[in-house]
Amino acid sequence: APAGGNVAPVTVPPAAQLQPAINAYTGNGGLVIRYNGTFDFASITDACTQWKLPAGAIVEIKDKSNVTIEGVDGSAANFGLAIKADATNIVIRNMTIGLLPGSIDAIGIEGQGGKFPGYIWIDHNTLFSSLKECSGAGDLEFDGLLDNKAGAHHITYSYNHIHDHHKVGLIGSSDSDSSDRFITFHHNVYENVGSRLPLQRGGYTHLYNNLYSGVITSGANIRMGGFSLIEGNYFENSKNPVTSRDSSAIGFWELR
Repeated sequence: APAGGNVAPVTVPPAAQLQPAINAYTGNGGLVIRYNGTFDFASITDACTQWKLPAGAIVEIKDKSNVTIEGVDGSAANFGLAIKADATNIVIRNMTIGLLPGSIDAIGIEGQGGKFPGYIWIDHNTLFSSLKECSGAGDLEFDGLLDNKAGAHHITYSYNHIHDHHKVGLIGSSDSDSSDRFITFHHNVYENVGSRLPLQRGGYTHLYNNLYSGVITSGANIRMGGFSLIEGNYFENSKNPVTSRDSSAIGFWELR
């Protein structure tokens, strides 16, 4: 069921109408938005040119509750989604988001002002950028596809297709951002990706029934005392599928 409950859905075509529809919502009675905008990714002929653009549009769900945003079949987006502050009971479903302009997250979840977003379901989305190496970018041509930080908690990522991206998803923006949180990843497909599947600092995760295919650098990187239950996953052509590296303290996991 959508997070907005039984309210009638609002269909929003272009991205320009998406933010006003969210802003007009009082924030608790329930909002269901069906996004049917399109974007021609083939029109971007050079991923490096796209990455160097100024940071593009970000649609924010901030201090709102009981919101669903779902893309209709065939829709596509060239903007990011941000879930911030006291946003709870949020569903993002069936969105295709790719090749974002500038360094912005595809779906970013972040605490702000002492408020912490939680109870969030990211389901059946397709997220991607490019593995092209761009001069001056290091390995961050594009920002994260699925980043959650600053106390974001109780999140489920399910049935998403994540492909062609360098650094996919972090939990915690730095080693000091390692609060308790509970995050589940299940039935996701990761294809031709670099690392951060996820990068976990602290907290608790459950990774099950995911497919990791073509992992270039590292997979699940459990750090800063975090715990992960990792079961029933399939790794193929993947370097360092489960590891703890690049932090001052390791994390812990159980493989099944």
